[in-house]
Amino acid sequence: MKNEITTLHVIDFLGTGGGENQFVQTVQKLNILGLKSQVYCAQYKGPRAVELEQAGIAVYALQDKSGPRNTFKSIFLLYRLLQKNKPDILHSYLMYASWVAAAARLFYRPKILFLGTEFCTPSQMLSYVKFAALKGFVLKKAYAQMNLLVATSEQVAQELVEQKMLPCNKVTTIPEGVNLSVLIQNTRAQARQVLGLGLDQRILVVAGTLVERKGHRFLLEALPFLIKKWPELRLLVVGSGALEGELKRLTENLGLNQTVRFEGFQTGIQQYIKAADILVLPSLFEGMPNVVMEAMALGTAVVASNIYGLRDLLISGVDGMLVPPAQTKELENTLYTLLSDDVLRSNIAEQAQKKIKNYTFENCAQRYINLYRKELA
Repeated sequence: MKNEITTLHVIDFLGTGGGENQFVQTVQKLNILGLKSQVYCAQYKGPRAVELEQAGIAVYALQDKSGPRNTFKSIFLLYRLLQKNKPDILHSYLMYASWVAAAARLFYRPKILFLGTEFCTPSQMLSYVKFAALKGFVLKKAYAQMNLLVATSEQVAQELVEQKMLPCNKVTTIPEGVNLSVLIQNTRAQARQVLGLGLDQRILVVAGTLVERKGHRFLLEALPFLIKKWPELRLLVVGSGALEGELKRLTENLGLNQTVRFEGFQTGIQQYIKAADILVLPSLFEGMPNVVMEAMALGTAVVASNIYGLRDLLISGVDGMLVPPAQTKELENTLYTLLSDDVLRSNIAEQAQKKIKNYTFENCAQRYINLYRKELA
């Protein structure tokens, strides 16, 4: 086996979501650790491509800017890239990129090592797309070409096997990472001062794209119960998305205009997390969310849905609190308990901060390198 391994990583586009952040950070660490990486964006480059290019990593794409998908052209361009660059490994991330990579590899000779990484279960990925049965069938065919698929949580790996998407010997697990070196050093008081929040207020933060699967509605519906106890309570909603108008109307209908602040998309999300008493993630499904990992690292208690990915990160009552998804009453009761008990909230945050030190991008990248070498041997 040659010393230098060249990997061509394939992803839909390099956006600002959690999966894309994991991709960018991991590929950068792989590069630092001596792996030669190249990136192909099956749709378009996206705003985070520049970070990889500045690190000396070549980024190729179907197109530079967002536009309609052209799957056949994307497959052809990736096939040509494989012919030209002759990488040792083809590694795809997320559903669409896996389809494109599998199709390109089907025609490419010689057959190279083909790996995939998935952040969510198949049922989660397909629950919000049209023609789910057909796309599930195509996805299973793509997986069948892979030498190995990496799941980012044990729960995702388990469902992949249970749904017969892959046999158990073709699935492994590598948890996601968090960048502990770029955490803000502000105290909670300093973060609140920056955001114009009072030291004596109860502060909740929810961060993520404003879409149905993030479950913002259930958190908003829980607030009237909480503000009876804490009228000064504030919820900061960080993020933008298709449901922004609908969520603002719901806020008004619930009489919460003085309680809820819609902050829009923010690059400095850590300031919000640090300022909060609790980070809330009421999602219907997730992978292993970056925002939760950052909250754990920053010492902010987390209340989240009891779903795949989060169950791998948090033990309810020990280093976080997990509630059934889409259950407003359970959510409001759990938030009430944690907001009422400063000692419990502090203990949970402290335990989470200790645990997350094991989840670094350095560890994640090294595990990928070890896996690459093992599979190529």
